[in-house]
Amino acid sequence: MIHRAAAAAVLAAAAGLLAACGSSGPDVSPQVGSVTPVPTHTPPPGLPFHWETVGESSGPSFRVATDGTYAVDWVLKGSAQTPNCTVSIVLTSDEGASREVVPPVVLKPTDSKTGTAQVALTAGNWRPQEGGGCSWSVTVNKPA
Repeated sequence: MIHRAAAAAVLAAAAGLLAACGSSGPDVSPQVGSVTPVPTHTPPPGLPFHWETVGESSGPSFRVATDGTYAVDWVLKGSAQTPNCTVSIVLTSDEGASREVVPPVVLKPTDSKTGTAQVALTAGNWRPQEGGGCSWSVTVNKPA
């Protein structure tokens, strides 16, 4: 009985230490009677994936199940707040690989440009990144 109480105390102390220190890794919650933490985070969504925003930013991650060439639809819109902004869109993997979707293009406030790029992606997590500050969106589709 003393061993069970000691194990529970160690588990409680470890959980408190994790909560107090914070972690950049996945969230974990200890299970009663278990010493191994179980991840509680939700994996990134699969395809099709759509992200739309305004301004220079990085979108959330999405999951590619298999290596292949994927159609990536994109939309760029100029902005009166950032006239003549130069916009580019890149997909970046968790492993550090990057794939250009839209090379740098200058947008006037009233410009709107759309297109589709065929992009070779490997299995894993990817996220869109934009540089320039205008309105943009990407949709990564399942392969045909």
